[in-house]
Amino acid sequence: MIREIVYPKPVISPTTMVGYGVAQPAAYNSNGKAAIWIFYEDSLSDTHVAVTSTDGLHFATRGILTTAGIDQDTAVSGWGDMAYDSTNGYWYAAFNRPGRDPSTTGGIVEQGSVGVELYRIPGGSLFTGATPWQELHTFDTNLTTSEANFLGGFVRDPFGTVNVGKYPTIQMEVSISNPPPDWNATPKEAGESASGRNWQLGLVEWAPDHPLMALDRYANFTTRWVTTGWINPASGFKMEMTLGHLYESPQQGATVPLYGCKRGATDYFVSLDHNCEGARILGKNGYGYAQPVAGRNLVPLYRCSTATDHFVSRDAKCEGQTTDELLGYAMQ
Repeated sequence: MIREIVYPKPVISPTTMVGYGVAQPAAYNSNGKAAIWIFYEDSLSDTHVAVTSTDGLHFATRGILTTAGIDQDTAVSGWGDMAYDSTNGYWYAAFNRPGRDPSTTGGIVEQGSVGVELYRIPGGSLFTGATPWQELHTFDTNLTTSEANFLGGFVRDPFGTVNVGKYPTIQMEVSISNPPPDWNATPKEAGESASGRNWQLGLVEWAPDHPLMALDRYANFTTRWVTTGWINPASGFKMEMTLGHLYESPQQGATVPLYGCKRGATDYFVSLDHNCEGARILGKNGYGYAQPVAGRNLVPLYRCSTATDHFVSRDAKCEGQTTDELLGYAMQ
């Protein structure tokens, strides 16, 4: 027989009634009994707090989670979940990337963010940052084509560990907007597609030891699109070539992020600016190199332009078009 006990007050109380208070709590049971960790977001101080209990009722603050290693353009403004890897001793966290500026979405204030970034950190560094957070992968519009991708929740067991299912592959249920905007949607049409009435859950995965992503160039009858993400075949795009390979996260000396952007309804371009030079951001294509590296088989990536669109080429003369800049170098 299960006996329900109603506790008369919150087990964790906010320090203020301003903001969300104890927001986005994530729980972990460390012993299968009453030893509980709860992580929550303090929206007032923009920090993430860990509290622990031995009886499930009385909680003491354990510390403030370090922000060391978190991508600065993520701003650590919100998260979706946290979970533990009991095999390797890592904590995993899913942080939301910032939302889009309404000036890039036709004045629409989008609900939900561009994407979710997956991180992990050794348990002993959770508060000290002695070993910083390690960025693993970004799930965003560039990857999914959905306008909104946010609040990732880990697939885990009842105790809050990720050692289930397809482990060591990490799975998350992410809130997405569906259907995605058309390839030639205006900024306003794309922004409207992120409305709450279009939200649903989508499953995303990160698999270790697969760090490289193909940077492909596509073209249809109107424009070109360079991305490491997914292209809807119904949009008429055909792949022209694979330009090279980018790393899914900063590693092996590759620390230059290349962003996918879109200006207007059809002008897709790649930028070094995380704000996409004032245009609508699609997300992060991955990481390349700023310069050649001895012993690595690298290819240059040039940003090119025509009278109507942009593209990326390995050719310094942009195949007869205008060379805008050298973006960096990718693995062959």
